[in-house]
Amino acid sequence: AFDAQGGFSGYHGLAADVTEEMTARQALLDSERRYRDLFDKNGRINLLLDPETGRIVDASEAACAFFGHSRTALMHMGFERLGLRGETEVLVRGAVTNSGGIEFRFRRPGGEETVLEAFPGPVEAAGRLLAFVTFHDITARKRAEEELRTLARAVEQSPASIIITDTNGN
Repeated sequence: AFDAQGGFSGYHGLAADVTEEMTARQALLDSERRYRDLFDKNGRINLLLDPETGRIVDASEAACAFFGHSRTALMHMGFERLGLRGETEVLVRGAVTNSGGIEFRFRRPGGEETVLEAFPGPVEAAGRLLAFVTFHDITARKRAEEELRTLARAVEQSPASIIITDTNGN
């Protein structure tokens, strides 16, 4: 406030200490940044699903690259529309029970067939139970296992004796 001569005579107003609010806001921003870094920056194929609707709530950068859609496009799709062949209900149940190792077959946009192993788990966000699912591309492992089975069958069915040694004859 100012006096009759225009000089400052004092302060009239309301003041509030917003330190706690600002600290809480910064903590929330830090938490959101950590979530985004964990979800996006680890190179994993991650999806956050609504188990009731099957809708994709969020997708990692690696999921966008793998499935060939933008994050926005994925978030407007249902899980079923991704073209994964496997038991979606098992995946949703697995998210609730925190089980893992659910296999899906997927044909990538270029036509290559891949095998994915899903590891679902429950997470709570905004008062809702969601399914956090990490997928691992296990195509190479499955091919190697099949080659090993083929080789084992060949050895078992061979009438000749087979001795396996290292380069030193051991």
